[in-house]
Amino acid sequence: MKVTTNSNNMAKAVSIVGRAAAKHTTLPVLGNVLLAANADGSLTLAASNLEWSIVHTMSAQVEVEGQATIPTQFGEWVKSLPVGALVLESNDKHAVNATVETAKARFAGVDPEQYPVLPDLEGDSCIVNGGALRAALNKTVFAASTDMSHPALTGVFFEIQGETLTLAAADGFRLSQVQVALTAPAASDFSVLVPAEMLRELGRLAWDDEATVTITVNDLRTQVGFDLGDTQVISRLMDGKFPDYRRIIPAESLYTAMPKRAELLAAVKRAAIFAREGINAIRLELLLEGAIRVSGTSAETGEGTTEMAAEITGEGTTEVAARGLEIAFNSRFLTDLLAALDAETVRMQFMAPTRPGVFDTGEAGFVHVVMPMQIQQQQAKGK
Repeated sequence: MKVTTNSNNMAKAVSIVGRAAAKHTTLPVLGNVLLAANADGSLTLAASNLEWSIVHTMSAQVEVEGQATIPTQFGEWVKSLPVGALVLESNDKHAVNATVETAKARFAGVDPEQYPVLPDLEGDSCIVNGGALRAALNKTVFAASTDMSHPALTGVFFEIQGETLTLAAADGFRLSQVQVALTAPAASDFSVLVPAEMLRELGRLAWDDEATVTITVNDLRTQVGFDLGDTQVISRLMDGKFPDYRRIIPAESLYTAMPKRAELLAAVKRAAIFAREGINAIRLELLLEGAIRVSGTSAETGEGTTEMAAEITGEGTTEVAARGLEIAFNSRFLTDLLAALDAETVRMQFMAPTRPGVFDTGEAGFVHVVMPMQIQQQQAKGK
């Protein structure tokens, strides 16, 4: 293999695929990036950790076709180079010689024949706008569990029905659902469970938000691929059944509050300074005169409170509805949610201090549910 390409473009390509390279593995080849010089004048880079893979294609001048592997440390080296022509040439001992102007290096590779075969997916697919997919990932993936004792909750549920893609994630304490319109109706309906860990990395990749992304699931329902144009991400699918999450979304509420999102986020962060020394609980008090009070209490540190104006409506004839509402939440759950949104205002709906809170932005198809925390009234008020 012998190719010439731009060093800056190579640095970007290695940073893309390097996200999938195995960090700690007993298989040395998985700590390498696969290079393939193709007859059509392109260079393909790929990395895999056996759970998911990233493949990226870039332009190059191909003098000799072939394959080679190169350690991920190559990415650090190429980032340090001036922008210029990068020449890569492999030898029969699987080493790769790299040259840019006066900078030269030799990287010890592994036999490319040892690299796992990268799948070429065929099966059911749908097409979605890139910007809409990125927004959907931002609003759901953070809600997935990291607790492997409940493996199904460590994934994000993808459901394709007609012209709609629905994503849902939950960890037992919160739930996030987003619906996205497909650019064209899917040929068939299907649903799969995709690892959230891979989706977090997918969301960090750069792609054209104006372009489309093709999502393909193979016929055996064991793998899913995201085609971003020059970059493809391929992942295994998860076994197990995602819970029937729709039944836990409250259908009614007594209170609706609509504060400014940025103001509420800042207030939650301030209250969290006190709450983190305890059980991480902060209190929201909805005052019917048109204000929200956000507070955190610590027996060691003290108490912090912020009040902000908000449109508050309360319905019903119960004593709670007559005097306003006080409800406690894990501060991190609210911070995660509010930081993921980009709307000017957020709508919050509540039934009672012991019932889930429902958050949305007025956007069709998006809903976020958070379970409240049960704290004694005396403890909550720091008495």
